[in-house]
Amino acid sequence: MLILFQNSSSSQRDHCTPEILCVKVSDNAWRRLERRRQKMDSLFFNLLCELRSWPESLRKMYDRLSM
Repeated sequence: MLILFQNSSSSQRDHCTPEILCVKVSDNAWRRLERRRQKMDSLFFNLLCELRSWPESLRKMYDRLSM
């Protein structure tokens, strides 16, 4: 397991054990990682919304084909 924590944060270090690697990253790098995480969350959310709408759109397509 890998734990990343901000350079200015010390609370995450308590979780470090031989099985868990802790890496301290600069505040700048942390902000970049956070932006990427938010972008991925947004992409995942959009994909999830798209998948939720599939059954309805497939049903409509089936209805059109069966006419």
